[in-house]
Amino acid sequence: MLKYGENKYRLLRKAITAWYELMQFLFFVGPKVGLYKGAKAYLKTHKVDAIIATGEPFVLFKYAAKLSRDNGIPWVADYRDPWTQSASRSPNKFRKLWNTFFEKHFLSGVGHITTVSEFFQEQIINVIKDKAFSIITNGYDEDAFKNLNEIPEKSVVLKLAFVGSLYDWHPWRSVLTVILNFLKENNDCQIHISFFGINKQLEIVSFLKQYPMLESNVKIVSSMPNHQLIKELGQQHLLLLFNYYHFVGTKIYDYLALKRPILFCYTHDKEALALKEKYYPFPPNSQLSDTLQEELIRETRSGYLVKDAQHLAELLPNIYREFKEKGHLPCDSINTEQFSRKKQVQLLAEVIKARVLND
Repeated sequence: MLKYGENKYRLLRKAITAWYELMQFLFFVGPKVGLYKGAKAYLKTHKVDAIIATGEPFVLFKYAAKLSRDNGIPWVADYRDPWTQSASRSPNKFRKLWNTFFEKHFLSGVGHITTVSEFFQEQIINVIKDKAFSIITNGYDEDAFKNLNEIPEKSVVLKLAFVGSLYDWHPWRSVLTVILNFLKENNDCQIHISFFGINKQLEIVSFLKQYPMLESNVKIVSSMPNHQLIKELGQQHLLLLFNYYHFVGTKIYDYLALKRPILFCYTHDKEALALKEKYYPFPPNSQLSDTLQEELIRETRSGYLVKDAQHLAELLPNIYREFKEKGHLPCDSINTEQFSRKKQVQLLAEVIKARVLND
């Protein structure tokens, strides 16, 4: 790739990737097979009480199931995302049938299943029946944030950041439009918006070209090592988060660790709900909460819950006024330490001890 460039042999590389993606479930091939070989060698000389495999990648469930059978050790399937029920992993009928077969096959002897939310549990139960579940949420790596200043350096520019993937149901155009209107009405105000490691650069650039005032205040930053990203985010005053409805995602936990106010857009916006209706990848489920992020932000007092675009337009002047008075935006969040990965691992250990080893 370094020799020929990113576009050279693209179709060939895609074909090889697709071949390995399918064949790894039939044979011991592919980029992850080294994990299986290493675990197999380790178990020859070490005693363990349980095997845990986390998916994605879901081929790890295959390896864990075989190691469990060969060594008589119970195993736990830890789903961070659904497998067969994910539209991106089952984009057509063939892939859905393929995934369903192997998901059922590999988990037939699983001792316990963990996942991050009740919503994902309901998705998994559509394929895997009669198995015990526990909820272990995502979290943040507290060691990665230990050197972070709780208050960013004083600045005359209000800095707003978004990190990670943008999805088609995210109303980012609406948010940028509200900020643009605020800047037009308040010429002396300065707001800089940074998008870190996003996936829709071309769409955002195309949108910004229509609004030169906004374009000069928005920066798109390429992906970077996590320690560098955390340092950059430590200089931000406000963290933008979009609604995931039935699931929480991972981003919110890093935002909590950063101790910067979260700007949550939106709880009930007409345009956002139309985008959800058109693009949200999961079917509606009236029996499960679709306000999980909202509940978490309210519980931890970690940010602003913005109802809709009109509410954001009303809220921005107050946010900016507080920023100008203090030089930063305070974040007096509470009870966020419960979402550290160390705490979540402790919960997982308790689940394994109580529900796997004692069964």
